[in-house]
Amino acid sequence: MPIKENVIEMIRRNSLRAFKTLARGKGVSTCMFYPAVSGATAVVKRNMYHDIVEQTGPGKVDGIPTFIYIDLLPPAKVVKSLGWWKEDESLPILAYMPYESNWTPEKSALVVVPENEGYLGGTWSMEKVTMYGQGVSCLWVCNIVPKRS
Repeated sequence: MPIKENVIEMIRRNSLRAFKTLARGKGVSTCMFYPAVSGATAVVKRNMYHDIVEQTGPGKVDGIPTFIYIDLLPPAKVVKSLGWWKEDESLPILAYMPYESNWTPEKSALVVVPENEGYLGGTWSMEKVTMYGQGVSCLWVCNIVPKRS
């Protein structure tokens, strides 16, 4: 039996509220997300859980303000559970972003964290992306790397 839409919306709203609350303290940064799509306003198709299934459209892409938590040293157990573990390699840098219905991260998308956020400030590129949530997608987990100019 599928989860009711109002319950899904409540879970996602509470997830976003948690990111906003943590942004007032330390750990969570505000950032600008730039989709990898070379296009502006996209035509978005969604499934019954309101997840983005297909996104297309030409034009200019503007940055989308959101929140991000960057984990420079994630536990190996987490990386293994995501299927991103590689023997004899250093652990990847993980980023957690709240699920929002107006955008979806994908490979080669960029995240710009302001320089005033300290050592996390700068431009990051996404290598791998997956959704996280039990029964409901409530946040994005991304493998990110610093973007070199």
